[in-house]
Amino acid sequence: PSSPACTGARPAAAGLAISRLLDIGYSFTVHNNIFTDQLILREKLDSADFIISISEYSRDFLLNFAPDIPNLRDKFRIVHCGISPKSFVPEREESAEKTPHVVYLSSLAERKGMPVLVEACRILRDRGRDFRCTIAGGGEQWFLLQDMIAKHKLQDVVTTPGRYLQEQIRDYLNSASVFVLPCVTAKNGDIDGIPVALMEAMAMQVPVVSTTVSGVPELIEDGISGLLVEERNPEQLADAIERILDNQKFAEKLGENGREKVSSAFNLDLISHQLVDLFDSFLK
Repeated sequence: PSSPACTGARPAAAGLAISRLLDIGYSFTVHNNIFTDQLILREKLDSADFIISISEYSRDFLLNFAPDIPNLRDKFRIVHCGISPKSFVPEREESAEKTPHVVYLSSLAERKGMPVLVEACRILRDRGRDFRCTIAGGGEQWFLLQDMIAKHKLQDVVTTPGRYLQEQIRDYLNSASVFVLPCVTAKNGDIDGIPVALMEAMAMQVPVVSTTVSGVPELIEDGISGLLVEERNPEQLADAIERILDNQKFAEKLGENGREKVSSAFNLDLISHQLVDLFDSFLK
């Protein structure tokens, strides 16, 4: 029988070693670390009974990475990460604050694309757009964020509260007019899988804007459950934000469709059953 699943980097290496020592099968789950950590990755792929990938994009990346492994495609099962939509129910209240609110909640890792959002804020400010932006999170680009705000004189537009707690997420999203996560490919090749932050915003019926990077289009259908733009394109990002802020009915429809997408395809309860059925099929 297969052992319990391991994740793609060091745990998978341990799983491979144990499977050989004990002469048992093993499987592992592919997250976004495959783009930067490829230690004995080929051996892991070749030896696994089956491989869970959190996106079609990651599966296709690995099929190109090791095209000569026999029947590799047959080993893959796509099982998305997910959230519990019951934990992210919109609770919108009429607010005296009428200024549109652009929200970013994530780490300040390079792959999240924070500088592109700051540039988009500069473009929107220069167009005369009335809005405010909250960029919440901490990480490697914190000082770059502060430098960019000062350089573009965006102190009256962009607020940076730093790291946030899990219980604060709903409050931020309840106040959001649009949620923006402009994911990019980092210089070292690091990219997101399918960001949970986007799922949380969509579950709260907040219209979202992101990019065509990695597995993001598997979550966001452009023009239906959110908007997608090219990576590292602040002009396109500003246009997409403006499109949502200018059309309330369109924004509401994106929000409704976004919650439906998460509830039907990225629902943690459904995904848990998928995993149970998958392991059960290999243990029989």
